[in-house]
Amino acid sequence: AQAIFFSSSFLASFAFQECRGSIGRQTMGSQQEAQFAKPSGIMHKLRFPLYAQVLVAIVLGVLVGTIFPRLATSSWVKMLGTGFVKLIKMAIGPIIFCTIVSGIAHVADAAKIGRVAVKAIVYFEIISTFALAIGLLVANLVQPGRGFTATGDEAA
Repeated sequence: AQAIFFSSSFLASFAFQECRGSIGRQTMGSQQEAQFAKPSGIMHKLRFPLYAQVLVAIVLGVLVGTIFPRLATSSWVKMLGTGFVKLIKMAIGPIIFCTIVSGIAHVADAAKIGRVAVKAIVYFEIISTFALAIGLLVANLVQPGRGFTATGDEAA
């Protein structure tokens, strides 16, 4: 719990420093902006786009899982995964709420909000219908559970 608190407080302070630094950079002259624009030296060479970082992490995870399979069953990995999922669940609600409130606050015309809401509902209905159709099609073609002859527990 202390490690999670430390890492989250570190990330919060880093984000605060980044925001403060970017606000301060907005008022600087063009010469000083050029200094902050591109990282120099080895940090410039080590920059990857986010999708490349995710792909590298997936490949490394697969390699570590195949080389050290017992590592995945250790208690600290379970604790780390559970903590990560709880942090994601904790953050997702406020992120969605702030995104919606910010979007509504930046729309000057109330009619635009109504049009966007109608488009969102229609999009949701169409995508949900496609997902349902694909699920029914795959279930009828693959027939998962066919040949499974298990009996239920009578005590239940």
